Amino acid sequence: MSDLKRALKRFLAVETGQDSIHYTRAPTKTSPPYGAISIISNRRERTHDGRDGLAEARVQIDWFTKTDSESEQLSSATIEAVEKVQNETIGVRRGKGGIFIAQVTIETEFDDYEDDTGLFHKAIDLTIQYEED
Repeated sequence: MSDLKRALKRFLAVETGQDSIHYTRAPTKTSPPYGAISIISNRRERTHDGRDGLAEARVQIDWFTKTDSESEQLSSATIEAVEKVQNETIGVRRGKGGIFIAQVTIETEFDDYEDDTGLFHKAIDLTIQYEED
């Protein structure tokens, strides 16, 4: 599962132009804009011979920014990028393998404003079917 997070992080860094992407939450005092990738759940299909290699993860991608328009821009870039990833390998870096993505479904998207940090928060909830080793 962590391979999926690493592949998504590399993929989104290229597609959105943002290097500040973290797993689950950003370190304290991280300057916006930044993103967070969380695996909400992961389901694996099984057969009599064991795992069939295809897994399905529910993933949440959060963007935190200083302005609403910036969160909209990052969210739009993310959605556009993940919608075109069907039957492709993502996260390939310096000759190392990535994760084969069979299908991506965007489930929900929502806005928030965090009074305590003064940041705009855009969250995207996805279901990703991918191949696992």
